[in-house]
Amino acid sequence: MTGCDPSLVRQIRAESDVKKEKKQTNTSLTEEQEAGLVELATKKYLHGKRLSIMELKDEAAQRCNHRVGHSWHEGFFSRHPEVKSLERHPREERRMNLAGSDIRKYQRILERNLRDIPIWFVFHADESGYQAFHDGTTRKVVVPTDTPVDANHFPVDRDEKRISILACIGLDRNLDTPYFCVPPPFSEDLALIEGLELSTDYEYGLSNKGGMTSELFADWLNRVFIPLIAMVRKVCGLPDKTAVLLLDGCGAHVSEGAMNLCTTNNVRPITPPGNTTHLLQVLDLGIFAPFKRYVQSLREGQHHDSTEHMVAIAEAALTKACDKITIRHAFERGGIDWDTSHIPFTATKIPKVFQDASNLAVLDYQEAKKCSTNSQK
Repeated sequence: MTGCDPSLVRQIRAESDVKKEKKQTNTSLTEEQEAGLVELATKKYLHGKRLSIMELKDEAAQRCNHRVGHSWHEGFFSRHPEVKSLERHPREERRMNLAGSDIRKYQRILERNLRDIPIWFVFHADESGYQAFHDGTTRKVVVPTDTPVDANHFPVDRDEKRISILACIGLDRNLDTPYFCVPPPFSEDLALIEGLELSTDYEYGLSNKGGMTSELFADWLNRVFIPLIAMVRKVCGLPDKTAVLLLDGCGAHVSEGAMNLCTTNNVRPITPPGNTTHLLQVLDLGIFAPFKRYVQSLREGQHHDSTEHMVAIAEAALTKACDKITIRHAFERGGIDWDTSHIPFTATKIPKVFQDASNLAVLDYQEAKKCSTNSQK
């Protein structure tokens, strides 16, 4: 059949009595070797690690001294229903690599650094983003029949204005003046028309992409946070008292300039282990979720808002989200609360929060969220 048309060859073979050979079962590994792979994957999972498909194949190749087939893992999973493959986002993978010992170490750091610190000197600061484009309406559209439901996303203009809001809350359950990172141009007069007075209702810095930078964070320290600490020290009659500022590990927060400002002004910055936002960071645990809900409730349908209007909406939503009860619960979920046995009140920890977080760190992320939700109920 050399030189024949391939379709003709297939037709001749289909009409002949030639029997196709049945695909044989993969015999690359023995049952004991495959059982060892199952045990390895299970052990890694229990220790907060994950075994990728490629790593599974590499382990199999080492055991049988040759490479396994491209689809070998499919047969492996069918033979061993006790394990399965799941697709994970890289961010979730990094979260799963967090060790419980890291969280316990962070607890000890807080216990050492918050000892005898009055509640008026403990703060947490972080940013949340806000983009101008928003479409809260539903529409019927015409698409090909085989289009997956998940693919029905409407395009967003990536050139839409974006701002970031730096929120800072105190353990005394108060919200400090919010700081906005806004793209130029920005008009203070138009913001005043929106009902915002500079320095009283907000502060701002210009950022080309509307995100936090090292320069803007240092500007926030100089113009908002350090004057606030000076005022608190004066009111409390404690001119030399150390202030504690809880931050995440964002590069803008821990730059050399920011750290020098903190050292000069007797401010002690503390950062938790990486990838612990969902477990330990106060604003993410109790403030930013209601803040984002309030932002959407203050908007009507689809908008291409001006920067000044965006700032006004974000300021109003943050103020509404930061009532004293919500701030208290956010700090509690982050493992910090008042110690009412001391006058003046000082900061104390809730060890159970850290024990729960330590346990959750070695669970699957979806399981962790489910456990957290059930515990709140």
